[in-house]
Amino acid sequence: MPEASAISPTARSAGVRIGAVIVATCVAGCVPNADPPTVEVSGAVVASPICPVERQPPDPDCAPRPVSGASLTFADPDGEVVGTAVTDEVGEFLVSLPMGTYVVTGERVEGLAGEPPPMEIDVGPAGMTDLVLEYDTGIR
Repeated sequence: MPEASAISPTARSAGVRIGAVIVATCVAGCVPNADPPTVEVSGAVVASPICPVERQPPDPDCAPRPVSGASLTFADPDGEVVGTAVTDEVGEFLVSLPMGTYVVTGERVEGLAGEPPPMEIDVGPAGMTDLVLEYDTGIR
């Protein structure tokens, strides 16, 4: 009869596998969830038209104007807000977001006609640097 402390190779192997599963489960379940990595999204907010009639060639005095102080919201497809930004004095903004799809909305700005239409964006590993939201001045 084998001694009580003797363990067969099959039982020892099974015990190692069970121990590995327990450790792996604890590591996967015991580590707090880290925030997903973020990338930068930058762009500008402008208002147009500036002149009631477009001219050819375009008149530089009628180019869209930057909108400073515009509040922007970035929401995921479920409507959860994941980021906000406010444009600076030259109408530019910068926000850090996890990669994904978002709807960008702008709040009403005094002196402009309403808000820009919501814009859906896809943020990839390189971020975005050419996002432009356009408010309507109401000039016709």
